[in-house]
Amino acid sequence: MHHTAVAVHGISDELAAAVLEDYERAPIDAKTKAILAVIHKLTVTPDALTRDDVNAARAAGASDLELRDAMYVCFCFNLISRLADALDFPMASRTNQLRTARFLQFMGYSMASLPG
Repeated sequence: MHHTAVAVHGISDELAAAVLEDYERAPIDAKTKAILAVIHKLTVTPDALTRDDVNAARAAGASDLELRDAMYVCFCFNLISRLADALDFPMASRTNQLRTARFLQFMGYSMASLPG
């Protein structure tokens, strides 16, 4: 699903696959790599995430708004993935993945966040 969501934003399958394989070596800008480093740590070892990680992303050019938005999306996908795994939900078809990705592109992720 994540791969499909980025594909509708005009990112090639090859670039998406490279980022998913190893974002640190993928051909993306330093700011994006820094944001992904925060998201990776937030997902894999959340207790290890520190202010230094956030400050490194800021130093690479990430704004607080970009970091917040990335963390919101991370939270939503992590929650959904964990619930789907725990409840043994089947994977959506490619058609339904594209439909959902287009919806997210049109509506944004803000529908999943709390007001304010």
